[in-house]
Amino acid sequence: MAGLQIKTCCDANEIAALLEFGQKLLEQPNQAEQPVIATSGQPNITKSLNKVLRAGHQLHFVHYKGQEYVFKVFADLNQHSRGRRLDFFLQSWLKNPARRSYQGAYTLQKLNIPAIQPLACLWGRYGIHRRGLFIYESVQAEYSLKSWLESSLSEEQMESTLNLLSQITRKLEASNYYFADLKLSNILVKTTDKDCQLVLIDTDDILKSPYKHLKWLPEPLVETIKLWHLRRLKPDSTLSKRLMEKHWPEKNTLKVLKKWYALRNIQTNPIKLIKRKLRNNHAKKTKNQV
Repeated sequence: MAGLQIKTCCDANEIAALLEFGQKLLEQPNQAEQPVIATSGQPNITKSLNKVLRAGHQLHFVHYKGQEYVFKVFADLNQHSRGRRLDFFLQSWLKNPARRSYQGAYTLQKLNIPAIQPLACLWGRYGIHRRGLFIYESVQAEYSLKSWLESSLSEEQMESTLNLLSQITRKLEASNYYFADLKLSNILVKTTDKDCQLVLIDTDDILKSPYKHLKWLPEPLVETIKLWHLRRLKPDSTLSKRLMEKHWPEKNTLKVLKKWYALRNIQTNPIKLIKRKLRNNHAKKTKNQV
């Protein structure tokens, strides 16, 4: 691999074994789909996810010195269609997703927003392709926020969860950043006997927002920008109202909700819009046949 670069949150010597293991994954990602039997004291893959992920993404759960880490590999493995592989090729050079994931998680930590704990990122050129690796501490969570809210929660649990979620949205709004992929499935729920904790994942879309704090912009436009940043967060109608009451208690909730619902239905990618319509039509036909 040419031009390998490494960025870490700690002393590289302390995680030298993990970095060396990560370099091997980048050089031969196709050989890491099955759990690896490692010698004692060395990093060991206990589980891998590949086929279910989008083009170029692998997740490896690595056990080392009594702790579990996640190795997220970005590499073209020739397993998807040409269109998706071309998209990954362009994204890998234009955006460097491994470094963006690392920087996004690091930014959330600085904002005191609960997110995955970044450890390191590596990237370099392999032929004409760029490969990357993001290493972070594994989150011991049983639920995504989506499945958690759909489960049989008590009123106390629901209220506590919405409070935690509104704390995250308000901190993001008060900062100079926004999470472009903020949705219920990208938030994990860690539970204990007494309470729960929310943790943000998939941090490659933590972006700066140059507009929402400009004082000369009209207030309705600023409000629209802020709601646009929340457009992918789609709880059901009842929970949406309760969440917005906590997120913006100073606003007219019903008025804000109408605008939020309208923005949530906008699809900026025409290809995704066509796919969504085709899925909906197929679902209707299937339902009618039953």
